[in-house]
Amino acid sequence: MTKDFETLISTSKKSIGKGISLRLVRSKNAKAELAIIVGDAATAEDLRKAWPIIDRARTEIRQVQGSPMNRIDNALIFSYGEMRILGKWSYEFIAQDINFDVLVNLVRAVTQVPEGATPDSQEGYVSAYVLLKTMRMKDSDIRSWLAAGVEVIERGEAPWSVDRGPVTAARVREALRQFERDLESGKIVIKEAPKTATVSVSEIAAKNDEVISKAEALLKRSYPKPFQRYQNYMLKKVRESVKPRPSNAGKSG
Repeated sequence: MTKDFETLISTSKKSIGKGISLRLVRSKNAKAELAIIVGDAATAEDLRKAWPIIDRARTEIRQVQGSPMNRIDNALIFSYGEMRILGKWSYEFIAQDINFDVLVNLVRAVTQVPEGATPDSQEGYVSAYVLLKTMRMKDSDIRSWLAAGVEVIERGEAPWSVDRGPVTAARVREALRQFERDLESGKIVIKEAPKTATVSVSEIAAKNDEVISKAEALLKRSYPKPFQRYQNYMLKKVRESVKPRPSNAGKSG
């Protein structure tokens, strides 16, 4: 039995219909989640009738403790929203940045695949999938883009340009607008921002430098001009983020 299950805390069951009950559960130091218990006698129709109660219970829990913002999809869309609002990044540049990140993760999946394994079973592939899923792409479209991308990378080429990849400015705009609608409707409730972790520069370099360099090399070879524009814009945003604020020294009150 795993530690998570050993520390599981649950309330008593509450019946909400024929063969259907609810239970509030949580692991140690974790937020509570709603468990739906469906008995053998319950039918699909019974579950459909009970759904309004289930949905209301989920909403009440969300309003009390907030949405799980450290879950990867929530953390990603939150960060893109901050890029847009606080960093004043354009939808187009956010799209290009996601296209680049997806490519880097695919390069990782292809170049670091263990013997006997396939790229689609690797962490890099899963990360690329999650990035596109966060942009509300259909599963079939995601699989199509990633499968084609793996084949092209294996040939030593870039599967797309940063400005002509799976994610477009329009898709970013709609994903962020849906995020705003979810906040307004209460489907997502932010009690606290996603947690961040501090790691050493050497640790980041050891894990990422090689695959980032390979992805950049592919783009420079296949799509040099769009990639150069992306790099220039990125450099501009970095400079803006570290620009010192004007000093108030010497000003009279």
